[in-house]
Order: sequence, then structure tokens, then C-alpha cells
Amino acid sequence: MSSVIRRIATSVRRTLKKAPPVQSWETYRRFRVERALLNNKAVATTEQTSVIHYSVNKAATQYTKRIMLRCGAENGLIPVCMSDYAWVKDFPYLFTLSADEVRRYLHIFRPHGFLYTVFGGLVEGIPDVDRYRTVIMIRDPRDVLVSGFYSYGKSHATPKDRKKAGEFEAFREKVSRQSVDDFVLDMSENTRWRMQQYLDLQRSSESVCVLRYEDMLADFQTWLNRLLEHCQWEISAATRQELLSSANEGQRISGENTTSHRRQVVPGDHRRKLQGETIERLNEQFAEILTAFDYSQSVTAP
Repeated sequence: MSSVIRRIATSVRRTLKKAPPVQSWETYRRFRVERALLNNKAVATTEQTSVIHYSVNKAATQYTKRIMLRCGAENGLIPVCMSDYAWVKDFPYLFTLSADEVRRYLHIFRPHGFLYTVFGGLVEGIPDVDRYRTVIMIRDPRDVLVSGFYSYGKSHATPKDRKKAGEFEAFREKVSRQSVDDFVLDMSENTRWRMQQYLDLQRSSESVCVLRYEDMLADFQTWLNRLLEHCQWEISAATRQELLSSANEGQRISGENTTSHRRQVVPGDHRRKLQGETIERLNEQFAEILTAFDYSQSVTAP
């Protein structure tokens, strides 16, 4: 009888979690820090320097975010997830706004005590950026574009906000009518522009650390050490071992699953998926980016 009661209780809890009032309350509770900052309220923090985390899409974004959250928490930083807030609410993705448009939200950014993670593009106009430690996660833009084709077409989750969900479904429908070569050429300028913004920020500020997805895969421990050193974070031996074990497990994944959010982890996917002519056009378009971030411009498949 007790097992039956437990099953019924579990079923009731699952049903209640789906109820709109419960979901609204969970959202309200989850984003209490984001709401406080938006309302310009005081939030008790440490004097630890705030960290701003940027990424290109399809560069282990959520995985890196989880690492940042884990390590940031051990160093007393309060997480601020404005993009997650925008995912579920009628609130703009800050990295999609112009400097003029983002000005009304700049009070969110405070140079001590917070971890801002993760933005899928540069938030323009943040004053005194050297007062923060900035981490930018990048990936070969040609692989980013190929991965985006499969993600947006099949595996990427739909935003919870109704308007954004409608826009995303319309975009997914468009992607479904394109070839992978057509998609990457259609989206390449947006990707080039965002990566150029990251490159320009790196060149203008010593407080910026650029980390590569490919280096994370090749030598996770060195990648992690660079992240911790730049943020001036210390983590426990247990946390470090957990992160290393998780990374080793992830690196054992082989093959390709086009319906999985983590479809392909092997670098150089663009040379396996794109026509030579497409790669040559991308090489020309991304020439400065590829050189600056030390990516090969080869067309031949690995």
C-alpha cells in the first residue's frame, strides 16, 4: 500500500509542477536576484570582483555555464542569469540590444560580488569593463555554424516566453527548408560580427580571457586552470576532481547524434559537412577571426 501511495504522491507533485500558478511562483522565486537588480535594489555580496561570461553559441555553452556557477559559488559570487530570465519572460536578450537600448539596464551590472552568466553575444556599453573579469568562450566559427544548423533544425529547446517561442518556431521552419551550406552562408555574417566584437574587446582590455572549446576538449585540466587563474578563483580538491571526472566521461562520447543537443564534439566538423566552395567562402569571410584565434583555414577533410 505504501508504494501505491508514493506513486500517487509523485504523480500529484508532477501534475502540480505543470500548473501555471506553480510555474509562475517557481519563476518568481528562481529569479529573485535578477528582479532585485532590475529594480535597482541592494543585494548583499562579497568584495570579490564580478565576472562576466560570454560565449558563442554551440561552444559547450551550458556545460561551461555549469562549471562557472559551481566555481563561482565556491568563491562567494551570486549568479545572475539574465539570458535565462529572458528565456521565460517578456524581457530582451541584452546582447541583442544596441548600446543606446541597453543603457536602461546598465544598473544591473555591479563590479563586485556577481557572476553574470551566460551571454550569447557582447552586451554593449558596460562602463569600466576593466573593473570586471571577463571570460569569453569561443569555437571555430565554421563548426559553430554547422552545429547551429542541426541544433536549430532539430534539437534546440523552445523558449518559454510565448513571443520568443513563436519567433523561434518560425526560424526553425525556415532552417528546415535549407541545406546546411545554405544555412551557414545565410548566418555567417551574424556569427562573424559577434566574434569580431569579442576579438575587439580582447584587444582593448587586459581583463578579458578568451578560452577555446577545442582546448577544453584537448586538455580540460589546462583549460580549467586558465579559467580559475583569470577569475582568481580557488576551488576544493573534491570539486576539481568532480569536474575532471565529468570532462573525461564527456570526452569518451564518440560518433554523431543529429537529434541530440550535444550532437558532435569532434573539432573540424565543417570539413566533413560542407562543400569545399562553401568552406573557401567562409575562410575568406572569417580570415581575421581564424588567424587571431589560431584556427586552420584548410578546406580538406581531416
